[in-house]
Amino acid sequence: MTEAQQPGPTAAETALDAISSSTLRVFALQSVLGFVAYAVVLGGPLFFDDKQFIVWNEHVTSFDVGEIYTSSVTKGVGIQSNTYRPNQQIIYATLYKFFGTSPAPYHLVSLAVHVTNALLVFLLLVALSLGRTGSLVASLVFLLHPVQTQAVSYVSGLAGPLLLLTLLGSVLCWLKSLEVDNTRERAGYLALSLVLCIDAAFTKSNVVIILPVMIVVAAYLVLTGQKKWTPYLTLSVALIGVFALGFMSLKLTVLNFTGTTGMVEGYNVYTDSLVVRLTTFVSVLHRYLELIVWPAALSYSKPKIIYASILTLHGALGVAIVGAAGFVLVRAKQYPLAFLGCGWFFAALAPFSGVIPLPSMYLEHWLYTPMVGVVILVAGLYRTLAEERRSGFAIVAIGILLLLMVRTGVRNYEWANPERFYLADMKVTGVSMQMLNNLALYLTEIGETDKAIKALEALIAATDTSPEPRDNLARIYVDLGEPQKAKTNFLRALEIDAFHLNALMGLRSLYDSQGEIGEAMKLDQRIRAIEREENLSR
Repeated sequence: MTEAQQPGPTAAETALDAISSSTLRVFALQSVLGFVAYAVVLGGPLFFDDKQFIVWNEHVTSFDVGEIYTSSVTKGVGIQSNTYRPNQQIIYATLYKFFGTSPAPYHLVSLAVHVTNALLVFLLLVALSLGRTGSLVASLVFLLHPVQTQAVSYVSGLAGPLLLLTLLGSVLCWLKSLEVDNTRERAGYLALSLVLCIDAAFTKSNVVIILPVMIVVAAYLVLTGQKKWTPYLTLSVALIGVFALGFMSLKLTVLNFTGTTGMVEGYNVYTDSLVVRLTTFVSVLHRYLELIVWPAALSYSKPKIIYASILTLHGALGVAIVGAAGFVLVRAKQYPLAFLGCGWFFAALAPFSGVIPLPSMYLEHWLYTPMVGVVILVAGLYRTLAEERRSGFAIVAIGILLLLMVRTGVRNYEWANPERFYLADMKVTGVSMQMLNNLALYLTEIGETDKAIKALEALIAATDTSPEPRDNLARIYVDLGEPQKAKTNFLRALEIDAFHLNALMGLRSLYDSQGEIGEAMKLDQRIRAIEREENLSR
């Protein structure tokens, strides 16, 4: 087709071009679409880990800045861990100080950070010369993709969006330092980039991805002829490297609160073997692609399947994905944009590869930062289609964005109500002890005791091997004034675990209320002995 025969831009293309030409219009559109997609969740209550991170956390409720910045997230509820996210916790403490446990402000902060990230993604893609319209479409994919809901709709997921906010800011400042010639101005942008890196370190531990991400971006700029490997480019990346290595050493020493390097307790074939952990990571890679390409079966919990051998169908799919990424790496000169997108994706996913033992095999919110790599490819695809003048590509892009927004809205409808959320989760993953137990606790909290009893009885019928459901059921019967049923369930909980403190304390209180002082005193002695043992082991 000659230039004269080529069709003019469609109305959809013209509209997208007009919006993308103004950064203010881009941000306005992102804000409106983000609010529409997430509006239903703004009134959703604090639940699940929100209780430990906020409601029950004395460091948050007392605004203890010193403890927040020198201890783990869960120390405020008496649980030691290696989860270090003080910036997240200080935001929670501020919101709690002014709004208590009213959920809307917490959700609004998460949404505001997410929308801001979408804008920064747009600015990053423009800075990488991927075209303003393609960058707009790509940033909207990032904003509206349903897989992002676990990081945005779940209040406790704030650390992920916060980390990306500072990382994108750092990368943009670094890119700006490459553009300016004035030495003082360049030093200022680089210093700001480093300051944002340091700030990110107080947000989430996988801040170390900043080094491989910047190496990938620098290589892309050189491969496309936008930059040359200059001493300054090498120095700036090296400074980021020094920071990343320094933070890793702190995480292994000063910020190691449990004395272990992993995020899980105990030992098994997964925690004991790096090979098994990497094999498992490769074997679940296709699950990430499924979530990105077809986000129908979204769920909080995921199967915890350990893959000891790569010789499975899952392993073969993973090897194929790794092979494709390796091909792109080898042919980086030929396919620089694919190298950039895949490089960002895998660099951001690396902390979840199992190098350090993790409590899960894969999770949706782990894709929050890697999604930037995905939308880099989207921007490149849009640019290619625009250059080739493919008919209707803009309309197709808008249609896909609308579908993503609808799916996100449906998922947020589930996140907005814990009962719907737990039931939807179990519809995808099957009956889960954790989810049924949490559902029962929520139903008890809102006064739906009949439903709570049915949920706990269903859980006990499926597997009566954990003390928590029995303990929770006993407490419901205490509140209902049925002491014999309460006693039966407390005793069964203690048959399962004789050292279960909650059941011991609950049964002691029950004996007290029934006038069985002798039995209560015996339990009191057991409780004190267990507490002494726990204090000695700390």
